[in-house]
Amino acid sequence: MMCSIPSTGVGRCKFAFWFAVFHDILGLLILLSGVFWNIFFHDFLVYAGSLIIFLSLIWWVFWYSGNIEVPPAELEDDIAFYNNCCKV
Repeated sequence: MMCSIPSTGVGRCKFAFWFAVFHDILGLLILLSGVFWNIFFHDFLVYAGSLIIFLSLIWWVFWYSGNIEVPPAELEDDIAFYNNCCKV
């Protein structure tokens, strides 16, 4: 049985979620400014925006892995298995 935890919409790792969203928006703004502005370093902006969006995947993985819930029964099974297996 799972514990009923009230959902707030973004999970328990709010910092990682908002940091990932911030990097996505920042990367998209830089990418689109490189696409639509007629400046001499537009290619740098396109690559930099794409790189920032790609690196924001790190924060999405942190957010996702921080919201994984393991039932207490499964944790107890692992501890019992570890204790029985490693006795000398």
